[in-house]
Amino acid sequence: MTLDANAKSPTEWDDQAEETFDLADGEMRAAKLLLEADPPLAGPSIPHSLMGVEFLLILVLRLLGSDQGFDTVEGYLKLVSENAPDLRRSLGPLTPLKKAEEAGSADKDLLKTSKAAYRAAEKARKILCDFIEERLSGMSPEPQAEKPKEEGKGVKRRPAPRSKGSSSS
Repeated sequence: MTLDANAKSPTEWDDQAEETFDLADGEMRAAKLLLEADPPLAGPSIPHSLMGVEFLLILVLRLLGSDQGFDTVEGYLKLVSENAPDLRRSLGPLTPLKKAEEAGSADKDLLKTSKAAYRAAEKARKILCDFIEERLSGMSPEPQAEKPKEEGKGVKRRPAPRSKGSSSS
């Protein structure tokens, strides 16, 4: 079954994108908190970094008309490169994410690998969010009786809150 991007209204796509952005932001916040823990929890942070990117890749593929799912970031990236080669080039190699998928708890450089994966995931998140927003803004908007969208752009992504150290109670 192939999803048709036109089968959903622009409002439905905006709602789905907003939910996906929230999920991805939550995963990235969790990864960051685990890396900033004392001591850093490198192993558990990796799945959160990967999921933050995977949520966005799933939405990108749906916008491109595919409903396929994969077990690895690499699988999603192969399909993205077939359907949106410019986006794939913008994302770069994402080697840290690929290494993180293969990392085990016995790896001596696990903390280094998890920090690199987090940074790569943040970069990918920004690029994927921009692609999604651009794609959604290109859809023909529905007439809206309620409230008009700001600046005529679809979804406004909220950046993950930046924490500057831990707060004490």
